[in-house]
Amino acid sequence: METFDLRKGPWILLILVVLLSSICDWTDGKVAYQFKQHYYRKKPKVEKRFKLARKLCLDTEACRNLHGQDLSKCLRQCLAPSCYEEIYGDDEI
Repeated sequence: METFDLRKGPWILLILVVLLSSICDWTDGKVAYQFKQHYYRKKPKVEKRFKLARKLCLDTEACRNLHGQDLSKCLRQCLAPSCYEEIYGDDEI
């Protein structure tokens, strides 16, 4: 039975490190694929319109003093009544 020679261990580790570093050098930090960048606009027109409509709904008598799920339900009904009816008509929040 052959025994394992501990003196070979550091050489094997050194060879692995050299191989890994040479593989990293082959890539030269090149990017394989460049993803298209999409920039976020902070205040698009749709966002402004939505916030205005939400504020108007919050100021209505129906939604004014509500909180939590009741407020969410009221805002959804106010902002898009037909959509609310289609989605939650049979099974409300």
